[in-house]
Amino acid sequence: GRTAVSTGTVLVSGTGSEWQAGNQLVVGSEVDLSTRALLAGGGSGSITVEDSGTLSSRNIFIQNGDMEINSGGTATGRLAILGNDTGGTGELTVSGLGSRMDLTGKNSSGSRAALVIGDEGAGTLNINNGGVVEVNGDLEPGRGSVINLGGSLNTTQATGNGIANVDGAGSELRLSSGEVALFQV
Repeated sequence: GRTAVSTGTVLVSGTGSEWQAGNQLVVGSEVDLSTRALLAGGGSGSITVEDSGTLSSRNIFIQNGDMEINSGGTATGRLAILGNDTGGTGELTVSGLGSRMDLTGKNSSGSRAALVIGDEGAGTLNINNGGVVEVNGDLEPGRGSVINLGGSLNTTQATGNGIANVDGAGSELRLSSGEVALFQV
């Protein structure tokens, strides 16, 4: 959903089903990767990854919409931002045993794995019924992983509104090989 009146929906479902989205996947708007600014927006989008389906993209922006990973579905990348820009509302739900999102960043350019919930907009992360979200960065100083709740990736100031709900046996939000977890107030 790129324009104000548009809606987009994607379903990746079943063993062997895979979507490789390349450098960036944007739900609900188009985002300039270098500035994270909306280029066009107002639309909405929805992505579901389920039943052992897989999705991979280096950067995942959920600006206006939602992404659900359930029933053993998996998603991988380096960066995920929920509620990327002012006025945006992004939600990620990871539910059920075997369902997971793995964000990993280990490269020489200093890029690091990061999960930002409510960058400049509103972001919500729901992990339940055994779902797992893991942010796993490099062990080198300055390249560790980051989980940022209610703030921008590039500042320690509160810039957005972030909510993380983790509920149910086996449900986990993990910061592995990390150095920073920022909870903006």
